[in-house]
Amino acid sequence: MAEALIRDVPEPLTGASALNRAQARLAKLGPEARIADVGGQSTFNLLDLQATLPGTTATAVKRATRERQVGAGPRLVAATDETLGTQGAQYLSKLDDFTNQRFIESRPYYAAVDKAIVKVDDAVADVLNKSQAVQRDAELLFKTKTGQDIDLSQLQPGQTVPMNVLDSLKQSLYDTATSLRRSGSNEQASAYDDVRQKLIGELEKQSPKIGGQSAYTMALKTWAGPSQMMDAAEIGRSVMRGDILDVKQATKGMSPSEVDAFRIGVLQGLRQQTGTEAGRTSLLKFYKEPATQERLKAAFGNDYKAFSAAVLREGQLKQLEAAGRGSQTAARLAGTADLEIAPLGQAAAAAATGSPTGIIAAATNLANQTRTPESVRNEIGRILLSRDPQELRKLEEIVRQVNASRSRAAGAAGLVSGQVGGIAGGLLD
Repeated sequence: MAEALIRDVPEPLTGASALNRAQARLAKLGPEARIADVGGQSTFNLLDLQATLPGTTATAVKRATRERQVGAGPRLVAATDETLGTQGAQYLSKLDDFTNQRFIESRPYYAAVDKAIVKVDDAVADVLNKSQAVQRDAELLFKTKTGQDIDLSQLQPGQTVPMNVLDSLKQSLYDTATSLRRSGSNEQASAYDDVRQKLIGELEKQSPKIGGQSAYTMALKTWAGPSQMMDAAEIGRSVMRGDILDVKQATKGMSPSEVDAFRIGVLQGLRQQTGTEAGRTSLLKFYKEPATQERLKAAFGNDYKAFSAAVLREGQLKQLEAAGRGSQTAARLAGTADLEIAPLGQAAAAAATGSPTGIIAAATNLANQTRTPESVRNEIGRILLSRDPQELRKLEEIVRQVNASRSRAAGAAGLVSGQVGGIAGGLLD
């Protein structure tokens, strides 16, 4: 095992780094990691060999693989939840609770907005001119609430208008753009989005202040509106399967409250994906699929690297599944050899005849078959499948001895090489 760990150390590092590297990787991979996970190909090949030869390792590998497969989905969901900061949100119930809580928190800000008026300057007039086709819903809502008529298209620069009417217009612009996008009219939808963003900017500038901050800005940060919150969550839920261009467009102008709802949706979408083996496999291959990387970047934003590191760790853990799944012929031959008594019979017959050559050949066959006893193979497998860091610490002295032995061998080889080179040079001279 010490030899395998040393062989797996990258070339620039020294053999003495093998144990430190293995201990660090065991801690980084988390509580599910086993010693077989922390080396490289040599360490894995050692486990693969023990799982192929007769002994208890094959059964232990199957059990460890089954445990790991069962926990893969929950681990990926936990990594998603931790990265997004969604605190284990269950989609519908959490979204309802979240929306209700944010609605209550936003009331003081919206109360100030309801009492405020906006002066129609050139910028507001431009917004009103460009939004005439969608003003009817805002006017109807104002009529329903107050009993008063209002015609937004007739407002002129210098006049005033209730801020809550323009907030309703903002919602109408959002609803219209969403409907257009669903019907495929993306260009017109984007145009309405631009008008809505300009309107929001003007309302934030003219809003009354609460605690030195724009009441309208704080209102949107706290609660963007029921349909926008639900839409943001649905966009998040579809981020791994919907049109990625639509997702990017929709998230571009989200308020903080919409972003929080979007993240609840992302958690649900990845919970559904990692609930199937095919979904987990697709996610684990993200590093070689640019399309999947793009979706994850849209889902996690600045937290993409943190989540991708968690997925890479899970990919490392998945490699255990390949142990013992090589050639079945090799396993059968090993099993047959395990039952073979011919070498023992050959040794006895050779001893009876007194033939020195026969005795040596028979003894060699017997020694080859019993070179690594099954109890030793089982112990190697047990240690490789252990999660206990103490098992690595027990190797410390052995690693030191192996390194020292290698250094001596390298020095002797260099000395012999130099002598041979000197002799050859003399002959050539």
